[in-house]
Amino acid sequence: MALDKIKTDIIDDDAVTGAKIENNPTVAGNLTVTGTSTHTGAVTNSSTSQLTGAVTIGSDGTNWTLPTARSTEDNYVLAMANKNTGVVEWQQTLTAPAITGITGELNTYETPYSITATLADSSTAVSVISATTGLQAGQYISGAGIQAGTTIASVNTGASTLVLSQNTTASASGSLVAIKVQKLPGEKNGGTLSITGTDFGIDASEIDSIKIMKSDGTNPVTASSFGTPTGTGIPNIVFNGSETNYNTFPADTTFYIEVTKAGLVSNKKS
Repeated sequence: MALDKIKTDIIDDDAVTGAKIENNPTVAGNLTVTGTSTHTGAVTNSSTSQLTGAVTIGSDGTNWTLPTARSTEDNYVLAMANKNTGVVEWQQTLTAPAITGITGELNTYETPYSITATLADSSTAVSVISATTGLQAGQYISGAGIQAGTTIASVNTGASTLVLSQNTTASASGSLVAIKVQKLPGEKNGGTLSITGTDFGIDASEIDSIKIMKSDGTNPVTASSFGTPTGTGIPNIVFNGSETNYNTFPADTTFYIEVTKAGLVSNKKS
């Protein structure tokens, strides 16, 4: 081993302890360092170097530190765990998650959202309803011949009729109209979803966001919370209704869900 200059307290036949190498060393054989080695120039090594302690590269706020042992799992990569400290750790191979399935419902109170029915002239009676499943007193109802602010007063599921909170207009006499049913007064939007797929990881901190949106990516709404990823899915994804854009996301529009993990974006799945 040829060195231009070495400053050390102890040098023997087998080891270099506490060595400070100030210039450019060339190592022609095997080099084993068991203590701390600091060098400010280039190192040329034509054989094997074995470093048993932590290795830090760089200085003055730009340094970064390698791990002292190899990963205990397959398919792990070195990645910057903290840009402020420069610590590099073994992390699972960065692969974008893929969504294959969705379970759960949003806005269940709005099912059915669109129905047809026959209205009576200047009356609160509604008959020949195409579907009564899910209808309940207090829901807002709208359509041709129905006054603004009208709600359902009562529902008779057996007879497929209901009673409105106020009379219809004169133009509603005997007409079959399309009706839209809205939420209950004071009821919030929301619901809980779970997804299945691959490459979600097992660390919740790796999940940047989970969003629902339209197919073109508009009206994005970020989940309020979600359960711990299992690698093949994410459970209990909560949309509590207070998120921005949720009130502009129609209940009769198909929503798509998207997951971003460690900056990698999944497919959109409806």
